[in-house]
Amino acid sequence: MSIDTRHLRAFIAVAEALHFGRAAQSLDLAQSALSAHIKRLEDVVGGPLFHRGRRSAVMLTRAGHTFYPEALATMAHFERSERIGRLANRGEAGEFRIGYVFSAAMTGLLSSAISIIRERFPEIAVKISPMETPEQIAALKALRIDVGLVRPRAHYPADVEGQLVHREPLLIALAESHPLARLPELAVADLVDECFLIPQTAETGAFAAAVNELLGREKRRPHSIQDTSDFVSAASLAASGEGVILAPRSLSHLRMPGLTFRPVATLPITVDLALVWRETTSPVVATLRHAFQEVSLGQPGSVQVATRSDRRQGRKIAGSTARSGMTK
Repeated sequence: MSIDTRHLRAFIAVAEALHFGRAAQSLDLAQSALSAHIKRLEDVVGGPLFHRGRRSAVMLTRAGHTFYPEALATMAHFERSERIGRLANRGEAGEFRIGYVFSAAMTGLLSSAISIIRERFPEIAVKISPMETPEQIAALKALRIDVGLVRPRAHYPADVEGQLVHREPLLIALAESHPLARLPELAVADLVDECFLIPQTAETGAFAAAVNELLGREKRRPHSIQDTSDFVSAASLAASGEGVILAPRSLSHLRMPGLTFRPVATLPITVDLALVWRETTSPVVATLRHAFQEVSLGQPGSVQVATRSDRRQGRKIAGSTARSGMTK
């Protein structure tokens, strides 16, 4: 025989009332049923927990005094476990894992969504992991993350959904000592002889395509393109005068000595962020999606949501680099 919660509730009620009749009434039990629970519990622990007196009055034995705080702690843990289980099934508890590209952190989208989750769901622990878009898609498929903030795709794998959550213009990042840094705004023609530093070599094509699109307006090709492993590496090189970067505006919040940012006149190229997840009815994913959607709708860069069902109807979530946002 083992102890179950009925035995513990009965013991705690009697220990606090020190009276079988009042304890039975508080539990809405017949006194005989309450006595049976106490007897079974005493059989399990191997001895009496109460000294029985007259007219149902009782006192705790020494063993009863020792057992009482343990019973309270066990019931508290059981009740918390039950509550956490219910919350987890509603997507309101547990560890939630989010992947993100570097610039997503700079937009404020990630921190704002996490703040919403922390405020509303204190039993959720959020774990964030920086990784590039291809890594996030792989991590989603391997169930290592629940959602990701990525550069959007024209097409996702069959079991991955995506929606746009942010759009922003692109700027030129360059050294403060660069001659062009003296200008408040750059023209496309100013950039035709520059070396463009391309971050994230895992997907160089998207940034290179954006650079080609930009300079194509002057019917020119880039003077040179240099691949780098990530934006921080590219920014370090740009700050040293090695070249310039076509960068999302949010990255201008990055304070790096020697680096500055300038807008390009009439530059129509934008860059998007998408939230991606595996096609699922998971309440965890639903909670995260709602948080990011709420933040997205409140931001200047919010965009119309588009999901796989939209794509089945012919809508695009990532169009040409010139109009619908560059991918990477």
